[in-house]
Amino acid sequence: MKKSYLFRGIFYAAGLFILALGITLNTKTGLGVSPIISVSYSISAIWNLNFGNMTLALYGIFVAAEMLLHTIRNKRSIKREGTGLVKNCFDILNISITAMAGMVFGGKIIGIGIGTVAAVIGVGRTISIFNHFVRKKMDTLAGMQAK
Repeated sequence: MKKSYLFRGIFYAAGLFILALGITLNTKTGLGVSPIISVSYSISAIWNLNFGNMTLALYGIFVAAEMLLHTIRNKRSIKREGTGLVKNCFDILNISITAMAGMVFGGKIIGIGIGTVAAVIGVGRTISIFNHFVRKKMDTLAGMQAK
């Protein structure tokens, strides 16, 4: 059991590092931000609020929503298939909210660029390919399923 917590901790730490690096690079390139942070980026730009605080608030909402979805999934025995498609749909929802908020409150689209659109298309498909080849091994190492 200790080994699974070690691998889970390593995956978690690596994920946090990659997330922080990605958010920083997204905002500095000028090509648009990641779809998942586009809402917090546009809100912070429109109302001149702290981007970090808006991202923390948005992630808090995402965690609460994910907890609710996990509860529903566990009660209904819904499988974890189609993660790539779900990511694509979630990204489209986020950039739609971002575009609407920008147009209504800022008079223009804020934070959506070619990089945002490329991320919407590419990330979900990459997740699907990754899961196809690596998910079972990764879940086993993390102690998420029996060998």
